[in-house]
Amino acid sequence: MKTLLHISTDDTEKVSELLGNIKNLRDDDTVENRETVVLMNGDAVKTALQDSKASEFFRDDLEKGVSFRVCSNSLEGRDIKPENLVEGVEVVESGVGELTKLQSEGFSYIRL
Repeated sequence: MKTLLHISTDDTEKVSELLGNIKNLRDDDTVENRETVVLMNGDAVKTALQDSKASEFFRDDLEKGVSFRVCSNSLEGRDIKPENLVEGVEVVESGVGELTKLQSEGFSYIRL
């Protein structure tokens, strides 16, 4: 299975829910998950900043094979430079475009 988690807010409770879902998915032995992608757009891109409260968790999940992708349009709209993101976070052309591509590739979609 391939899983796509999508978040568009920097609300602390939602980000905590995202991190919990990543952990639960990884720990669930009944799910043969081959790939996990987290797509962030809107205000969620702020959580991918190097100095965000979530950055330590993102780094840990990146090391465990989770892919984090952020929308370039959302970065631009918030004057965030890609070099200020956690190392390993990928910038994609558009969040909606990436969602469409991943769903066409068979990713299960979970919206937070």
